[in-house]
Amino acid sequence: MRINARWEPKYSELQAIHETLESQFSELQAEKGMIESKFSELQVKHVAFEKERDVLKTELILVEKERNALRNELADLKIEVSKAELSATKAKLTDAEAKIVELSASKAKLADVEVKPAAAEAKMTAYEAKIVELQRMPSIL
Repeated sequence: MRINARWEPKYSELQAIHETLESQFSELQAEKGMIESKFSELQVKHVAFEKERDVLKTELILVEKERNALRNELADLKIEVSKAELSATKAKLTDAEAKIVELSASKAKLADVEVKPAAAEAKMTAYEAKIVELQRMPSIL
């Protein structure tokens, strides 16, 4: 193709620009291909991560259920321990009350034992006084 001489330098310049742009376009297409490839890899990883997240969510739910079950079991055990401690305390209280009753009975016996000698001593003193009185009386015989 024959180009006017006057446009020849401009044509050469435009052709050089065209070749540069085609080269840049090829580079950009290659870069676009790499980016699309990387994007595809990232999409695959994203799907895998979503699946793993779903598995972990399910696992977390199971762990939370187990934790709640263990908390409930612990609460039940604490209640049982408290009941056992309460029963033991009640038994000790009943035993202590029985000992108090026993001590009261012992005190009553002790008071009775302490009163009897005093009463006996009072009787003895009265008898001794009678003896003395009888001894002072003139003999009837």
